[in-house]
Amino acid sequence: MCIRDRDYNLLNKKNNLNELEAIYIAKLINKTDAQKYFIDSPSNPKNFYKKLSKYLKRDAEIILENKLDENNLAVAAASIIGKVIRDREIEKIKKEINEDIGSGYPGDEKTLNFLKKVLKEKKEYSFIRKSWVTYMEEKNKIKIKKLTDFL
Repeated sequence: MCIRDRDYNLLNKKNNLNELEAIYIAKLINKTDAQKYFIDSPSNPKNFYKKLSKYLKRDAEIILENKLDENNLAVAAASIIGKVIRDREIEKIKKEINEDIGSGYPGDEKTLNFLKKVLKEKKEYSFIRKSWVTYMEEKNKIKIKKLTDFL
């Protein structure tokens, strides 16, 4: 399941990325009939289960652990598939806007440079998550003026 532009409205101050993940995981569980699910938790498993359970419409056994992909071959395979799909989506975005946005990860210099450029030029792209800490930090850096800017 791929997140498209129409789904970004789910991301607001109340619905962070973990909330969005809980919504989509629950959608998948609700649409299938397996009795047991293995989930690599994106945060504290107990807290994530609370989020997830709000959206579940049926009973199922849920194995929820951090780094489950290290201990479960099926989860590891799903993780690899997810990363491949993510990389393909990043490549589509690059072609669509005809710019190298890097990998999309905050530690990637190309991604940070692209983000800084977008903020400086005041461009808007629906694929940039405005609740992303990296986005907010870079946006705040632009807002902060130096004393010499007023001279």
